Amino acid sequence: MSDAFDSKIPSARLGHLLELGTEIGFYPASSLEAEAFFASLLMQFTGPEAGLKEWLREQIAAGFRCVGQKPIWIQNPSWPFTEHGPMVFVGQINIPRGLFHDEASFYTFYDQQTGVVMLN
Repeated sequence: MSDAFDSKIPSARLGHLLELGTEIGFYPASSLEAEAFFASLLMQFTGPEAGLKEWLREQIAAGFRCVGQKPIWIQNPSWPFTEHGPMVFVGQINIPRGLFHDEASFYTFYDQQTGVVMLN
């Protein structure tokens, strides 16, 4: 049995995605849909390797859309994806302390292709 992580994302380029994910608020291998989105995105890059990170920053900024401000994650980012890519962030509702044991927020996302709304 192997403990190796098998990913469609080339390991040589995963570091760029992890760094941008920390900056923007996503985890590239959070779901099969996320992994497929990033693997597909990386296959589109045709420039010199030195320009990859800046190209990714531009592409990701265009793909991770928000109606207003971006989410303020309480814990690890969990931006949902569909087969169409990242869902659009609509808004965040912060729950006052005392209702739940810990701090809580609800994050609302929307898939423009299907009309599906997700409360995360």
